[in-house]
Amino acid sequence: MAEALIPWVCLHCRRHPARVVCGDCVASMASIRMQRDEVMTPGGGTSCEWHETHTTLVDTALYGWRYEGVVRSLIRAIKYDGNRSALSWLCQQAGPVLADAMASFRPDLFIPIPGSRDRQLKRGFNIPSVWLATYQGQLAPRASVLVRVSPTVALAGLGVSRREAVIRDQLVMVGEAVRDRRVVLVDDIVTTGSTMQEAARVCRMAGAAWVGVVGMSRTIKKTTGLGDS
Repeated sequence: MAEALIPWVCLHCRRHPARVVCGDCVASMASIRMQRDEVMTPGGGTSCEWHETHTTLVDTALYGWRYEGVVRSLIRAIKYDGNRSALSWLCQQAGPVLADAMASFRPDLFIPIPGSRDRQLKRGFNIPSVWLATYQGQLAPRASVLVRVSPTVALAGLGVSRREAVIRDQLVMVGEAVRDRRVVLVDDIVTTGSTMQEAARVCRMAGAAWVGVVGMSRTIKKTTGLGDS
């Protein structure tokens, strides 16, 4: 009865009927799929601010999509509205990213980046943990060995230096699971990379032999001959 009175519409375009995303919007996701040469050697007028300054902490990285369009709408619906249908659908769509990471990186452990404790309790889930837990293929063990020691302020809208100051010393390693291991840090969005930088630093301090990064999406900055746009 509820569906008859208030039909489902696409979470992105808000025009076409769909439980999560309509067919047209699904097709548009191909246009924001990340390419491997955009990770460590940005091309086509794009660059990744974090990888330009923090590549010594991370050996390599892999992402699914640019954080824009349909993917941005879905992640916002998950983070701010707790939309579990969107979470399940996006995790399924992002499964090949984990498969690629497994085949390319050959990790010993996947480590989900922990979210804010307050927001996670309110939301009821952590997106990277759900992504790893619901993947149907074969993966290296998942280890939730990174924890936040105190609440952090919201990072949205903060610049790189401010983000790094906020997140500094907020993550700690539990146990010695990463010592001499190849580990992959997993998150839903990499924006400035401040959280990943801190997580990678903690892993290195704990003896990790190799650190990779996997993200569902990442924010990129467009550049022109006149400077950043």
